[in-house]
Amino acid sequence: DALGLEAQYRLSFGSLFASVERLEQEVDSQDNFSARRTIDSVQLGGTFQLDAHSAQLNVRHDSYSGASGNKTTGNIAYGYRISEHWRAHGSYGTAFRLPSFNELYYPFFGNPDLAPESSRNREAGLSWQGGSSRAGVTAYYNTVDNLIDTAQVAPDLYIAQNVARARLRGLTFDGSTYIDHTELSGNVDLLDAEDAETGLRLQRRATRTANLVVQQHLNQGRVGVE
Repeated sequence: DALGLEAQYRLSFGSLFASVERLEQEVDSQDNFSARRTIDSVQLGGTFQLDAHSAQLNVRHDSYSGASGNKTTGNIAYGYRISEHWRAHGSYGTAFRLPSFNELYYPFFGNPDLAPESSRNREAGLSWQGGSSRAGVTAYYNTVDNLIDTAQVAPDLYIAQNVARARLRGLTFDGSTYIDHTELSGNVDLLDAEDAETGLRLQRRATRTANLVVQQHLNQGRVGVE
């Protein structure tokens, strides 16, 4: 169950927002097992625009029931419009995630000793837009402590586990354009994901992914394929 309240205040050069939320999670199993936790959250932030400059600031505080305690995370992003068609942007943020109940307790997969994961995420990019077409490239570099992953411990048995320190870095290329009422969009992602302590690749993470979407816009909707 989730209950939330949001407020927004508009400024001449942007907007401010605040929110509060309470999330209650509970699981019951046929093995006479049950677990329950609550998460109380407060979030403050704002978006700002001044001439060629734009910025976004967010801070979030979560209070977890049980032994997880409290955690504060945040994000800062900045963009600069170089010219009519070109824009540069960058951001830095932190994140925190508790293991899901499936990752903790699901039979023959869950691991009740899992630790929460926390991350630091950095990215920088350059984008171009002209008319109804756009294109961009973004470089990212993320480090994750106690990454929640899956380990193969037997030929047909996988168990959730933590990777003490993981490093994910890569490039994302994306773009879209219109041909009459047909929209074409897609992206390509090149990923290098490794265990920072061993230098080995993280398993089950594609080093190259690509998506292409074709959509036909109609009077009353749209139809497409991906």
